[in-house]
Amino acid sequence: MYNPKSKKTHIFCGTLCLLSVVLDQASKLFAINHLTLHVPYPILPFVNFTLTFNKGISFSMLNSYDSSLLIILAFICIFLLLWAYKRFNSDIERILLSLVIGGAIGNLIDRFVHGMVVDFIDVYLPSKIWFGNAEIHFPAFNMADSFITLGVSGLILHNLFKK
Repeated sequence: MYNPKSKKTHIFCGTLCLLSVVLDQASKLFAINHLTLHVPYPILPFVNFTLTFNKGISFSMLNSYDSSLLIILAFICIFLLLWAYKRFNSDIERILLSLVIGGAIGNLIDRFVHGMVVDFIDVYLPSKIWFGNAEIHFPAFNMADSFITLGVSGLILHNLFKK
């Protein structure tokens, strides 16, 4: 049976997914064209833009593996995410999963274009905050990673608190 609300949700989710890919790729293009590799550009007292490339997956795991294997793995993940999208009945779950799919596609594009993922957001704890002698830097990430994290976190919270 035709459900106009469902159709609107699918259009919204598709647009959100596309928008997340476009924002991710535009931000990475900016980083490649305006940042120097491994040279930090301060944005906030705890955030730098620092161009790096990640040959592996999250936190540089599987760094030594061939990029074609990681491309195949990414395709499998995107297929599974699309499969899950079709099975979700909740609009909020579909919206959140659309962010995850968009982020995964954004990083997959990098693997095709560069053979690795472009990262540039460098979040750290300044030594003044934690009373140490050095800054603590978290692994660099990008907009796609942010969309994935936002979508997954939202799905977890939604499922923890839904009635």
